Amino acid sequence: MNAAILMLALMAAADEASPSRIPVDGRVGLFVGSNGAPNGREPLQHAEADARHMRRVFVELGNLSAGDAHLLEAPTADAILDAIKKTPAGTRLLVFYYSGHADSRALLLEGSELSFVELDRALASAGTELRLELIDACRSGAMTRNKGATLGERLQVADERGEGRVVISSSAEWEDSHESDELGGSFFTLHMATGLRGAADDDRDGKVTLTEAYRYVYGRTVESTISSGAGVQHPSFNYTLSGRGEVVLTWPTGQGGTIAFSDGDYVVVDAASGRVAAEVTSPNTTLAMPAGNYRIHKRTREEVFSGTVVLQRGAAISADLFLRDREAHARLVRKGRAEDPSFSHAVRVMAGVRGRVAGGLDRAPMLRAGYELALPWFSVMPYVSGTLGAELSTPRLEWSTHELGAGAIVSRSLDFSAFTLRGGFGAEAIRISQSESSNREPARTSFGSALAAHVGFETRPWWDFFLLVHLEAALYVYRATDAAIEPAGNGEIVTRPTYRGFFGLGYEL
Repeated sequence: MNAAILMLALMAAADEASPSRIPVDGRVGLFVGSNGAPNGREPLQHAEADARHMRRVFVELGNLSAGDAHLLEAPTADAILDAIKKTPAGTRLLVFYYSGHADSRALLLEGSELSFVELDRALASAGTELRLELIDACRSGAMTRNKGATLGERLQVADERGEGRVVISSSAEWEDSHESDELGGSFFTLHMATGLRGAADDDRDGKVTLTEAYRYVYGRTVESTISSGAGVQHPSFNYTLSGRGEVVLTWPTGQGGTIAFSDGDYVVVDAASGRVAAEVTSPNTTLAMPAGNYRIHKRTREEVFSGTVVLQRGAAISADLFLRDREAHARLVRKGRAEDPSFSHAVRVMAGVRGRVAGGLDRAPMLRAGYELALPWFSVMPYVSGTLGAELSTPRLEWSTHELGAGAIVSRSLDFSAFTLRGGFGAEAIRISQSESSNREPARTSFGSALAAHVGFETRPWWDFFLLVHLEAALYVYRATDAAIEPAGNGEIVTRPTYRGFFGLGYEL
């Protein structure tokens, strides 16, 4: 009896000391996100959400079971080390993902640090055949936060156990990385997840390999950060592999459904969370997505198309079939839509008439050319203008009057489905010159200004072109001169109301 009890106790101890089971398909994942910040740094907003996002991709498409995909949010250094130590024997691929603060020597967690040396030692001791380390290390910022770590070569291990190790870090050793409030996460993680869902599958064989994933995330991250004030971000790739063919990370073929994209720039937003789920720029791409509701926006040269899709498990749909809402670029900019750039611009050429100002300043044909910068809430249009000659005849003399001006209009727009109404105010510096055809009188020149209230009507663009009608109530303020009395002298300041009307053509750049 005592021997049987002793035998059972020994068996229980052995079971407790050994892994409970071999992971499904030999894959284990550890996904770490830490928004917290050490003293002196600003907490991050999206690191923990990025970890959840990456875990979901590998569980859905990477042959990683939910029970073997461990999520650590805001952990201590000891918690990370303990989770690594629990890697079961028989693990062939260990995926380690981290998003959070770091510096040149350690992962910086809230209340603790984990040095790269200690992290490397723990991951090497796990005894797996292959380790894939995805490091999206951050430091703080505002709308686009600087996320920094000098990774690269510093994360290589001199004595690996098993067949290999791959490190993909979010930036080069001397660079910062970026996260975006508009995207709701890191550029690097968003593009890596999009690539793993199928955008990186260059040969369309239904598998995303390590090489394809890195090539995709490198190109898209550089492109997304090239206009960032914090600098361009270049993901780095370090590896030690032996006796191994191409490593397949995901098989984007089948849980959930698939969405096909044609030619254009697409943004896919999870309707429930409002988080950007994918960003697609490669033509003829198919992504595997979880079942659910998505808002999809497609940007073309002329306009942005939008729509909502309901993706069911096993369904295969084309995104373009659901993009029924259309808006021109400038309209989206004025509304401050996140999927559109922060501004757009256009040129405008107009012809019209200026009403009578005073004797010698009768009604005259007028030309105007301007450049409009459309910002999220208002537009600014600097312009130059001029009138053709206005003739004035007296019993003895023939006068010709010309006007040149330079000014700017600030306006707000109200957009409808087929046209745009705008209103605003403008100010202009003017030069008025009069010349007598027979040179019996000296030329007269006066300088002044014009203030105007402005309303306009514009059509929707066709192939980037649009028609426009602008009307203005203007007040001229200028110095009148009497050449017969004071050829070089100054006259009185006068104010004269008038009108200006234009019909023209615009082109969106």
